[in-house]
Amino acid sequence: MGVIISDLENMVERPLDKIRDLHWGWKIPFNGFLLALILLWGSKIQDGKGSCLNAYDEVCDIYNWMSLWGFLPNKLTLTISSLAAIILALTSDVAQWVLGSAPMQFLGQISYTIYLFH
Repeated sequence: MGVIISDLENMVERPLDKIRDLHWGWKIPFNGFLLALILLWGSKIQDGKGSCLNAYDEVCDIYNWMSLWGFLPNKLTLTISSLAAIILALTSDVAQWVLGSAPMQFLGQISYTIYLFH
């Protein structure tokens, strides 16, 4: 996936520039849609019962609605949400500003240490 994205960024006619060059009236709803996909589909990490609050709860109503009542499998929704996060990070100036901020840079520098400690 990284090679594909790298190739998209290094082509003569970069396809992601079409998204970057959108008018702000189109870009705000598009970025909001990507952010909604990230938050709604990316927040569910397991299939079946107990995937909302605890092992005794049913699947969250919002995820049932977003996954078309279980028609879209969990792995597909997670894949789409991760691709939405990558596209948002590559095309949105605001997302790049947030990811480039000092707190996010600090978390990126210590994340592997936290992972090892965990």
